[in-house]
Amino acid sequence: GLEWFGSKTRESASGKTAGTRVHDALMVICDRRPGMALVLAHVLHWHSLNKDGTSRARITRHDKLWVARSQRELGRYVGGDEEALAGHLDWLAQHGYVEVVTDRWRFDSERDWGKPTTHIRPCPASIGAALKARDAEIRAAIEQKKSGFQ
Repeated sequence: GLEWFGSKTRESASGKTAGTRVHDALMVICDRRPGMALVLAHVLHWHSLNKDGTSRARITRHDKLWVARSQRELGRYVGGDEEALAGHLDWLAQHGYVEVVTDRWRFDSERDWGKPTTHIRPCPASIGAALKARDAEIRAAIEQKKSGFQ
């Protein structure tokens, strides 16, 4: 159950792929809004485990793991302009899927030194509740896609 969304920014940055796969479940809980689902997919990826079993999220603030991205980096990873990405993150935060802090900490990489850093972390309880509440809709979307491919 995967959707495919192209991103010219991602294609030119990586030279390998013209889009990112997003699971139907994320599309459903994000009300079939591809931008929001794509950002949520990236946030979940950043907070998953590497092949060696360590977390990709490495920043600890207030006893929680965060991923920090400057606006430039966020655009490079996800694709899209800063205003659109900020809107996607706001929507995800309003729906309780992510926690976003943009003004508390500063970026410490050489290129983005001192610029506000977007710190992001998923809210598993809210995501889980949304998945459970919309389970029938998710299953129907996946079944519809399977029947279309046969």
